[in-house]
Formats: sequence, structure tokens, C-alpha cells
Amino acid sequence: MSQKIIIKHSSGSTLPSLEVGELAINFKSGSETLYTKNSNDEIIGFNEWNKILNRPSSLIALVTGTQTAATSSWTGVLDSVSELYDGLTINYWLPYAGVSSATLNLTLSGGTTTGAINLYYGGTTRVTTHYSAGNIIQLTYRINANINGAPYTGWWAKANYDTSDNYTHRRYGIYKIGVGAIAANTIVAYDANGYIVNALTTNFDINQSILWCGSAYSANATGSNANIYEAHYNVSIAGTGFSGMTLYNPIFLKGTLYNNMFTAISLTQTIPSSEDGFIYILVGAPQNT
Repeated sequence: MSQKIIIKHSSGSTLPSLEVGELAINFKSGSETLYTKNSNDEIIGFNEWNKILNRPSSLIALVTGTQTAATSSWTGVLDSVSELYDGLTINYWLPYAGVSSATLNLTLSGGTTTGAINLYYGGTTRVTTHYSAGNIIQLTYRINANINGAPYTGWWAKANYDTSDNYTHRRYGIYKIGVGAIAANTIVAYDANGYIVNALTTNFDINQSILWCGSAYSANATGSNANIYEAHYNVSIAGTGFSGMTLYNPIFLKGTLYNNMFTAISLTQTIPSSEDGFIYILVGAPQNT
């Protein structure tokens, strides 16, 4: 049995009437799409992600925000799908900062809009002013997602934004301070026993991390949730006797090494042009002094 394929065309947002198996081509610039009517009497576009069989669970499409000022009403165009579905993931370019509880209204293929849908940071916490202008935010759409026994539908931001800090760090769950109190804003490291010590006054194991301590701790203290960081946006080092730092220039620990133990002599921003018998360890650069 032969089958005749009838091809129609359109240059606008309204498709011509189709019978099952017929094809239509939209040749409007920027909206080029091939459509057909399937056996369920549904007209689908072959570039519509949610109609593709055996597709990955999510599509990471880039959606550029179309709002023209700081607002809680975020907008954009996602023309690769005709309807939202559970698990749909996008990367959203935020052109202006958010204001109060944000919503997202997307224009989909065919010109339909989703309406304003709530944006969540985590759990039921709404996205407000978490993100400044010029951020790419990964958002996943969930339908009737279970949160503590209640159903929620909306967009959830990937939980990579820490509302309590503006630097990348690791907050230590437990800690043990070694001999000698540690002042706030001090470079620290680990001694031979694995205790945290002032890297400028106590020998430390070169095979372990060199860190930055944001709070003051007494000698031999133990506890949890220590403000000790792997990286910090603002260097302000206490109790070193080092002054006159040049902003943005590298800072080095100057010292000597015996086996695995490093003994610091000073902090410096000057590296000699020839061997001087010392070892220099790069620890960062100051944004503020």
C-alpha cells in the first residue's frame, strides 16, 4: 500500500489544517519548524523536545531573560518545547537582579506562555535577591514535587548558592585546635598530629591543606562548625607583623622545609631572582588589606 505525503506551509504562528500523516513547514525566519499530525490527532513539531522518543531526562537549553529592569517577574523564550514537563532543566541568563519573590513566565513554541511560575531556591524558600545581574542559573521544573508531604509545582534553582556566605569555602563540621590560640583572619594548617595551628608560628605538615581561619579559637579547643576556609575572597591576615601588602599581588609563605614539616619565617610578596635557601608557598592574593 502506498502513502501520499502532502506538504503544506505557513509563514506565521498559525498552522494550516492537517490530516493524520500530513506535513507542514513553517518557514518564518527564526521559527523554522517541520510539523506533522500523529495518530492521536496531535500536531507536533519535530524540534519539540518533549515529543522526542527516548530523549534524555532533561534538556539544558539556554534561556536569556527578556526583562528590561530589576524585577521579580522574570521572562524569557524557550521555543524548543510546546509545554513544560516534569524534570525540564534550563540555564537561565539573568540580565537584571531579582526583586522580592521571583516568578518565571516563559514563551514556548507556538507563542504560548506558561504564566508566572514560582521560583524556589531550596525547599519552599523563594528566590528573591539571591542572584545579581549577569548570572547563569540552572533551573529545573517540577510538577507536584513532594516537600515534607505537600505537593509543589514550580522552578527550583540548582542549590549551589550559599545565602550566608559570598565566598567559596568548606565549613568544618568538627575541629581540634593545637597548641597556641588562633586569632581571627589567620592562615592555618595542620601540625604533625593533625591539629589546626597558626601556619605562621607553628611547624605544619606540607602534605595537608593550608587554610584560612575566619574566627578566633583558643588553644586546644574542640567543637563544630569552624569558620575555616579553603578559599576566601578577602585576605585580612592578623598577627603577622606584615604590612604594606600590594592589592592583587600574590602572597607567599617564606620558610624552610625538613622532611614534610614546613617552618614559616614570614609572609612576603617578593620572590628572589636566584636561590636564597628558602621555599616560597603561594597562599593567595589580597583584595583588601
